[in-house]
Amino acid sequence: MTSSLATVIAQAGNTGASLRTGKLISIGDASLTVEIAAGQAVAMPYVDGYTPILGDRVQILQQGPVCLVFGATGGMPDD
Repeated sequence: MTSSLATVIAQAGNTGASLRTGKLISIGDASLTVEIAAGQAVAMPYVDGYTPILGDRVQILQQGPVCLVFGATGGMPDD
């Protein structure tokens, strides 16, 4: 017996991606360190074409433990 796609997805649990916001606190050779969620600092890669600047508010795509910085977010007030 085969299962429907909906059944397989439901049984797998929440495997979807989430969009998060963080603050750029360090720039490395191939990754950025971003502060997210209550002071948690995470090193992650970023998309080609984004020129990081310390202090940027950035958008992060996260799926499970994998994160990717898409770039700076405009129009958000500083904390």
